[in-house]
Amino acid sequence: MQRLSVSSSSLESIVTNDVAATFEWSPLAAWKWQHSCHINILENYATLKLFREVAKKGGDIRFCYLGDSHVSRSAIARGRSSSHALRPGLSKIASLCIAFGLYPAGRFCPTRLNPGDGPSRQTDIPPPVHESLLRGFWSSKVQAVYALETLPKLRRWVSNWARLVLLQCPVVASALLFCDEWRVHPLLPVSTHELSLDFDSTLGFPGEGPAFLSWIFFWIFFLSSQFGSLSVKVGTGASHGDLQRKTARAGIFLGDGRRVTDTTKFTRDWLYGVFESWLVEKGLDIHAVIYANPPDVDLLNKVLVDFGRWLFAEGKPYYHYSETINSISSRRPALRRSMQQAWDLAFMWGSHEPTSHHIAMPVQILVAFLATALSWGWSREAAIFALAWGALLRIGEVLQAKRSDLTLPQDVGGTIDFALLRIWEPKTRYRAARHQCGKLEQPDLIEVIRIGLGGLGLSEKLWPFSGATLRLRFAKIAMRLLLPCRSDDTPKPMSLASFRPGGATHLITTTESAELVRRRGRWISNKVMECYLQEVESTTYLNEVSAECRDRILKSLAVFPLLLQHVRNLKMCKIPEQLWFCYLSRQVP
Repeated sequence: MQRLSVSSSSLESIVTNDVAATFEWSPLAAWKWQHSCHINILENYATLKLFREVAKKGGDIRFCYLGDSHVSRSAIARGRSSSHALRPGLSKIASLCIAFGLYPAGRFCPTRLNPGDGPSRQTDIPPPVHESLLRGFWSSKVQAVYALETLPKLRRWVSNWARLVLLQCPVVASALLFCDEWRVHPLLPVSTHELSLDFDSTLGFPGEGPAFLSWIFFWIFFLSSQFGSLSVKVGTGASHGDLQRKTARAGIFLGDGRRVTDTTKFTRDWLYGVFESWLVEKGLDIHAVIYANPPDVDLLNKVLVDFGRWLFAEGKPYYHYSETINSISSRRPALRRSMQQAWDLAFMWGSHEPTSHHIAMPVQILVAFLATALSWGWSREAAIFALAWGALLRIGEVLQAKRSDLTLPQDVGGTIDFALLRIWEPKTRYRAARHQCGKLEQPDLIEVIRIGLGGLGLSEKLWPFSGATLRLRFAKIAMRLLLPCRSDDTPKPMSLASFRPGGATHLITTTESAELVRRRGRWISNKVMECYLQEVESTTYLNEVSAECRDRILKSLAVFPLLLQHVRNLKMCKIPEQLWFCYLSRQVP
């Protein structure tokens, strides 16, 4: 059998419980509080009223009182408390005790046995029980009662069982009367040293001394076997929750290192193979470089630095070097903080080739895109553009979303004035929140999304075609607006990745709240967010394009409200989108 350790320490005393349950009590005073207050404060003032009644009888007295508030009783015993609310009452009690010579001894009495609890609930005080420890055998055994009171305070169930055993089997009390004579081997069939405490200076070695609690537990189980069954489920078998978790984890293998996406894992494995091939060409063994025990940190850093310089000379992109280092650290985590020299080369590489971020799309160009797309009958494309820009979404997050992931005000009866898009696989799902969403609040953009996507079925994808098709239509609109389209144009051309930084830049410009922008964009840190905020480039972009392009953008911006109203009517009348251009070209100047 496996030994069990059951904690029995708490606040209840067997003697105090017996006094509260077996003595006859009568109410001395009853009142109703005029104001509501915390229960601990009320307990303090109720005790103060009791002390005043004792003081009226002359003072200079030692007396005992029962209370079911451990906080109040302890604070009165100490005379102080860290709670400012309790201090006024404690000050009055302390002054009263000093002035009248009161020496109170507070005893904890559980609420179920507290005689004063009945009148406070507008009920009578329960009648006393007949069986008492302080009568009969115990009435002449003052030393046994004192020894019983010196026992540790017990939990409710232990205290009840202990009192029952002492009432039914008074002979057990002999253990308290003749404690010095019990330094012998136990007579019980249960080995006492399995239940008693370890050696100390008062009880001797295990198996010796008055193991009173051992007797108590023995008689508890003995009586339970006679009058009922007391079953305790013991074992190491699987619980209901274990079975559920085991089923949910079926087929999941916990690999080494940190969890990354499948694409990142594939890239790192491929680059690790390239690094291994390069080592073979240099006549080095990868096990001697990476898996040496103890690791040769200097050799590893030197090899990585040489490999990085070779990649730089061969014209490879920066991520080939950085992901190679990450691949090695994931295979040998002990080296993660020992490759500073290799990372120094990576920082040097980055200083010569600073990262170029995607151009942020200004709000004027967004509106021009939406106006052109709607006039051509491309309502779905316009909705995708508006959603990506307004909710600060990565374009891939929009492309893989379905209508069931999009919540519009019309979907909930107009009880909200914003739109939400649930994101199934966020880029930062392994480092930040697993469940993320994009939020859009601009009313015009919500209307564009409603026109383009509101009528889709729940199982339909927001964009049913390929990403290349969406990029092609984006390029056609940019060409129509005379925006730069080639990589060597000035200013740099925009792409589908321009919506997210453009929406973030517009939001920081209008709200001046960096924390709001960070939460909306779901960036982990402000440092990452600042890469997307391009206030200067977004503002000056229109000044760098041709005059004819700027003129078309501003005209589209001016006619957008009227155009949106006509498109709303066409959608309401269920006019095919192929006819929108013919109608709008005559209605909108």
